[in-house]
Amino acid sequence: MIKSIGWLLGGLSILYFVLYAAAAGLNNKFTFFWLALGVIVIGATSAGARLVHWQQRLPRLVWCTAASVGMVGAGLFALALAMVIFYGAGRPQNGADYLIVLGSQVRGRRPSDNLQKRLDAALRYLRENPNTKAVLSGGQGDDEEISEAQAMADFLTAEGIDAGRLILEDRSRNTEENLRFSRAQIEADLKKTAGGGGDAAADESENALHRSADEKGAAAPDFGRVVIVTSNFHVFRSLGIARRQGFVHAEGLGAGTLWYTIPNLYVREAFAVLKYAFCGQM
Repeated sequence: MIKSIGWLLGGLSILYFVLYAAAAGLNNKFTFFWLALGVIVIGATSAGARLVHWQQRLPRLVWCTAASVGMVGAGLFALALAMVIFYGAGRPQNGADYLIVLGSQVRGRRPSDNLQKRLDAALRYLRENPNTKAVLSGGQGDDEEISEAQAMADFLTAEGIDAGRLILEDRSRNTEENLRFSRAQIEADLKKTAGGGGDAAADESENALHRSADEKGAAAPDFGRVVIVTSNFHVFRSLGIARRQGFVHAEGLGAGTLWYTIPNLYVREAFAVLKYAFCGQM
């Protein structure tokens, strides 16, 4: 019975790898996790008796320590996954001062499925909150004809959102840069609203961020209420990074993901949360 369950679980993991690769390709290296997991589960199931014999030959302290480490690791992973799911399901309050829409892949000039879902969520919020501005954050990849920020702006303006409410940040390449550069754009917009400069203010704000990045105990500027729009699996980690960037009053707005990507993206994100937490990045 146990062997049958092990072979079934291992086979399902390998089948998921095959189907995911066929549907979405192998651009995401984490997809190979499912292939490796399936092979390991089937191998361990097939060698069950030998593994038990090997375990019995080890000193009790060794295998008890290994089992304890495994249980702690599994517990931390389960906690990280629970936080990813919980925060991804939350909904922000209305009346935010700024949205920050995190970019994702653009195919030619069109948003990818993930980016389109983020844009749909941002569009609903902007329509319900006409005083909210949006920072559209995303640079241009090698295979993209325009920046992610420009693709987002094209979609939102075509849907009737006033271009004056949109602030483009078109240099970032990852989540940390999304939020750091968006912070500089928000600071510049606040200065501009108060009668300061425009692009020069953004450059100066970014330079100030670099100068103070490692300073401890510095008072955080007041950016008002900010809502970060990203995929639901990505909300928890994005909020952790945002708070390190000084966004004290940040909330998340999670957009949906394609159903067949959910296991891959959520498991990968749980591992990423653990890595960022242990490295002090969130």
